[in-house]
Amino acid sequence: MGTLNGGPVPIYTNGQRTGFLKDQDGNMVVSKMDVTLLQQVSSAGGGEFIVAGDAEPELSNIIEKIARMDKTEYESKLFSDYEDRFQYFIGAAFLFIFAEIFFSNRKNKYITRLNLFEDRRKKQEEVI
Repeated sequence: MGTLNGGPVPIYTNGQRTGFLKDQDGNMVVSKMDVTLLQQVSSAGGGEFIVAGDAEPELSNIIEKIARMDKTEYESKLFSDYEDRFQYFIGAAFLFIFAEIFFSNRKNKYITRLNLFEDRRKKQEEVI
């Protein structure tokens, strides 16, 4: 975007124009459109360079050219978002582990160290 004659570069703060860009000497910076460079870029990309102004016919001409361009369909992928339900299985696993620890007839070496089911008085009497 630009003009052939050039124009000052606006500075925006929070969406509102607060002034124009100035160089180190305090002079206003003017931005001009380089037509030859833009033509080279558009031809290198297989595009078309159009100088458009504020006039309605020029804008409608550009819109018509865009509408006539080849339309291409692209492949799309559908992603599904699933609800995680692994927590139910983890909860059931912990339930079975605790049931195994407390209701098993077989003694586990780690559980026997905890001495959950033995009377502490017996141990104190054996020590004395």
